[in-house]
Amino acid sequence: MERKVYCFWTGDNPLTPNRARNLKSSIKALKENGVELVLVTTKNLDDYVKRVGVPLHPGYKCLSFTHRADYLRCYFMHFIGGGYSDIKAMSGNWKRAFKDLDAAPDKYCNGYQEVSAKGVSPCYGNQALHDLLAANYRRLIGNGCYIFRKQTPFTTDWYNELMKFMDKKYERLVQYPGRHPREGRKEGYDPTYKYPVEWFEMLGDIFHPICYKYRHHILQTCPKFIDGPYK
Repeated sequence: MERKVYCFWTGDNPLTPNRARNLKSSIKALKENGVELVLVTTKNLDDYVKRVGVPLHPGYKCLSFTHRADYLRCYFMHFIGGGYSDIKAMSGNWKRAFKDLDAAPDKYCNGYQEVSAKGVSPCYGNQALHDLLAANYRRLIGNGCYIFRKQTPFTTDWYNELMKFMDKKYERLVQYPGRHPREGRKEGYDPTYKYPVEWFEMLGDIFHPICYKYRHHILQTCPKFIDGPYK
């Protein structure tokens, strides 16, 4: 697989100073490992969609910018493969992480171990599932960065569940599209606006149960990003 790690900036708003600084330092850190960091934006996204040959869901344009990134990491990991990372300061040996996955043909992905039970998605409406995942958080991988082989049973389940989710939410998304990059978070925007996607619904609520399902096909040697200011 190509030694590439994809990051996403899905709006026309400029990168914040923290994001720009993290991106610059991450490009340098990965280059030293022989890995290319690729920033996907509104300017080059269509090139990748044309390359894949599978259109984005029509509800994509109604998602908040953050949820668009949640969508795209699934799309890229399934159809293209390679690495993904949040736009946070990256370090560690990504070249070795790619090699570890290449050397383990029975593994579908390589991530970092979920940091704690608190990092497990809330599984809205399914407390029993949340409790199961929280009790087994060490067998899961976090959502901040990872490497995937494309079109594995893992990514196929992930993508199919995402499409079901988008179909279910589509009419409400058209009626109440995301207006703020982080729509739904308690950061000063209108809490009465009926944006239909909960913060963790598109990513963790889909991703973590699939991680558990395929827990025997996961590596955990991918470097975790450096904790620090990123917004």
